[in-house]
Amino acid sequence: MEARPSPIGHVTPLALGGGGIGLVWGKSSKEEAIATLRRFVYHHGGNFLDMAPMYGKNRAAEHFVGEAFNGELPKGCQVLTKVYCGNRTPEQIQTKVRDSLEKSLRAMKLQKIDYLICHSNIVPDDWQPLFPATDSSTRWSSYVNGFIPICEDLVREGKIGGWGITGIGNPGTIIRALSHA
Repeated sequence: MEARPSPIGHVTPLALGGGGIGLVWGKSSKEEAIATLRRFVYHHGGNFLDMAPMYGKNRAAEHFVGEAFNGELPKGCQVLTKVYCGNRTPEQIQTKVRDSLEKSLRAMKLQKIDYLICHSNIVPDDWQPLFPATDSSTRWSSYVNGFIPICEDLVREGKIGGWGITGIGNPGTIIRALSHA
């Protein structure tokens, strides 16, 4: 069976992104973040929460989802979170993805999320960074042999509904990822 990123089902025209919820963009409070999550879903009918571990200190946005809904998302509400893979081997990526997802699930008090996204620049294997000491891009072979297989395992285990990429990195490699799917 060929690996395929997952299409996102029906979502409302607005999604609620976690950067603001995680108190990253200006003055806010935990109480305001939790109230915003609830208002978005219950009063405005929003059904798509875009989270990531880096949205706030110590996964703040993900923890606020857990506090706002206590593990019981309203019917039809979908959650996406991300994992930063970086310049790692396929085996290291598999460990990183599983560990990051488990932490996200605990923070949000969920057993499963709808989508897990590779939040890394994906580049060809022979790519040479401008600043080697700060190379943080995911090589193609690590994406194909690390990220895709662990996501397929997590779908089978019922921990994620689907997976994808953010579409950042080397344009030719991203197009290759799309045609590979």
